[in-house]
Amino acid sequence: MSFPNAKRQMSSQIARAERNQMKLNKLRDRVRQSTSSFIARQQARMSWWQTAFRAPVLISRIASGFSSLWMMFLGLLGITLTGKASARVVRDMFSGRAKMRNLLCEGLESRELMAYAINTPIAVDGIVNFQERLAVVVSGTATTETQATVAVQDGVNTVVQTVPVVSGNWTATLNVSGLLDTTEGQPANLSVLVFQPGNVVNQANTTIEKDTVAPSVSLPFDIATDDTINIAESSSLTITGATAAASIGQTVTLQFSSGAFSETRTATVYAGGAGGIFSNSTPVNVSAWGHNAVVTVTASISDSAANVGTASRSATTDFVGPSAPTITAPTNGQAFNAASGAALVVTGVGIPGGAITITTQPAGATFNGVAGATGSFSIPVPINSLPTGPVQINVSNVDDAGNPGTSFVTVDLDATAPTLTIDGLALVLANNVAAFPFSGSSNASLSRPSPTPLFTPFE
Repeated sequence: MSFPNAKRQMSSQIARAERNQMKLNKLRDRVRQSTSSFIARQQARMSWWQTAFRAPVLISRIASGFSSLWMMFLGLLGITLTGKASARVVRDMFSGRAKMRNLLCEGLESRELMAYAINTPIAVDGIVNFQERLAVVVSGTATTETQATVAVQDGVNTVVQTVPVVSGNWTATLNVSGLLDTTEGQPANLSVLVFQPGNVVNQANTTIEKDTVAPSVSLPFDIATDDTINIAESSSLTITGATAAASIGQTVTLQFSSGAFSETRTATVYAGGAGGIFSNSTPVNVSAWGHNAVVTVTASISDSAANVGTASRSATTDFVGPSAPTITAPTNGQAFNAASGAALVVTGVGIPGGAITITTQPAGATFNGVAGATGSFSIPVPINSLPTGPVQINVSNVDDAGNPGTSFVTVDLDATAPTLTIDGLALVLANNVAAFPFSGSSNASLSRPSPTPLFTPFE
């Protein structure tokens, strides 16, 4: 080859090398720009993923992928490493490319969510009642966050609390007494949300109900008619109460108590009055609870939200009766003619202005009257209303509590006429007076009137 030809060929190769160098420089600029743009796009994606998926796993995958891609680009540019470093770069290049491809191409449903979760049901049954309203416990889990903001709202009012996440769990206790009841119609439910502080996008939510209205129950009727339990009433005590119609069919618990004494009864609400009525079917015996004891009856009923409505009423025991009345007539053992048809008048002294009751045994006849201002009374008892023979007349007066004081006498009602037997009869003249002396016997006391002359002899 001649010298001019060799020179021309060398010049052509140098020009080709310069062009190649220019192309290589342009390629390097394009790669650098492309890499920067790619990294920026991936960083933007990663920022979003951090709020929706598990950050540590994705960051590790992305960092590994970026490292491998970068080493691949360096290899394309002719920048090589030797020995183990080169082998590691080649291994990481393919491994990183595979990881990045899997990361960028896997479906959204296959990724593990980095979100909050709420344990349900809240308040055991998903309904906050009156007893629970001051301290509603809301708990759940979080994957990587260190804090959780919990909010409960009714559409107008909101209760918020931020709590720490410990070992992936969080618990908040909120006072929702200021929120509206869902039983009032608005709202239908309370919304419960948990989210990353300052970022409501990453949140979990659920709903609860709030019912703090206790069912109505009342004890409008006096215990033992006058809120005083007398001796006769103490062995069989019952009480009647009222509820709203919504409680018909439900069970009411009745607690009878006084000091160390206590008895429990149940009653079923049935329709009656303006709503429901209940009464304990099994009476309570309080006769051993003592005189002048205060007996308190508490009625309680629950609704479906476990709200408890209660009502109480008290009565006092009175086991001391009044003094027995004094009977002045008839006297004990006095006999009366049962055939006379007259009235046997019972007189005496009792409680001033108090009721007097007379009963007889046998026969069981009853006669009533009222003592006067001084306590005296006079009550007729028809003799023909009584049987013959011994009859016990009971006279009772009653105190304000209904306890009686009783006294009695026994009288004899005799309907048999006395018998008379005459042994003999003779005419005796003495002092010109005719008389009939006789002898005999009788079962009754006899009396002889002064003799009356039958005739006057002739002089």
